[in-house]
Amino acid sequence: MRVRLGLAFVLGLSVALAAAAPDAWATPRLFTVSLSGEMRSSLSIDQTETRVPPDGCLGVDTETRSFQASARFTPLPRPRRAIDSWLLFHARMKAHKGSAASEVRFDYAPNPEAPWVDPSTCVVAPEREDFRCFFDTRATRRSGSAYALKPVKGRYLLIYRPLASMLDCGGITATFFGDYDVGLRVRAVMGLAKGRSVVRSGTGAPLRELDEWTPRESFRYRLKVTRVR
Repeated sequence: MRVRLGLAFVLGLSVALAAAAPDAWATPRLFTVSLSGEMRSSLSIDQTETRVPPDGCLGVDTETRSFQASARFTPLPRPRRAIDSWLLFHARMKAHKGSAASEVRFDYAPNPEAPWVDPSTCVVAPEREDFRCFFDTRATRRSGSAYALKPVKGRYLLIYRPLASMLDCGGITATFFGDYDVGLRVRAVMGLAKGRSVVRSGTGAPLRELDEWTPRESFRYRLKVTRVR
């Protein structure tokens, strides 16, 4: 009798634990994320300088600060486990390039009240300074750079995972790869059956506040998420 009661107790406890914690022995869901596309970012802004013109001259000088960068992205789909609905993945960046420059133009003319001034005195050649642009080495590795689909209020944002500036152009404001709403809902992705995929493509701008000093960025992308297990 005691043996039967003990066996019944063990079986009952096993059923209770299985019902209370069904996910404890569940197989983790694996996904692949494939990202491809092309990104471009640029800035061109003029501002008036306050330099003193040559003696006997009047006028203003204008500085133009410019920046442009572009890159292509190719997929590196590798199965990864979803962590709290986050999807981590890699993509390879190719044909990346960036350039930035500052050019000052001088618009001077003789002061009418100083007719003795030689007009050539007021002719000043433009000044130009070029800045070298450097991409984050973590973004340019042949093995691919790290990205993520980050769940925010039921939707996914596409982000550069190191959470650092991908591009540095010295004295010129340069931004590249902001956070993108790619039109994927977390519930739709997490609810995929094994072997099923969801695809999104389009052209978008990053989610950031814009002012006259913010480069304009555009990303033409194709994103495919597949549940493989």
